[in-house]
Amino acid sequence: MNTPDLINLIGLVLNSAAAILLVVSAPIPQRVTNYGDEKTVPADQRKDRMTKRVYWIALRLLVLGFVLQLAAQLLR
Repeated sequence: MNTPDLINLIGLVLNSAAAILLVVSAPIPQRVTNYGDEKTVPADQRKDRMTKRVYWIALRLLVLGFVLQLAAQLLR
């Protein structure tokens, strides 16, 4: 296995991980109205922040994977 193939493989793995994260952490709409207790509001806000963080990490992984695959093609 040569260097471009290894870079391409790493890019493919990053793209696959990003796709899984994007499906798992699909952004949910902002919680404008809350019909629950006031005790659940901080938990919902924490869950929204975590979802947003995972979503942005997945997008960055996706871009990095595509850049690595492009670099592998340019090295060939």
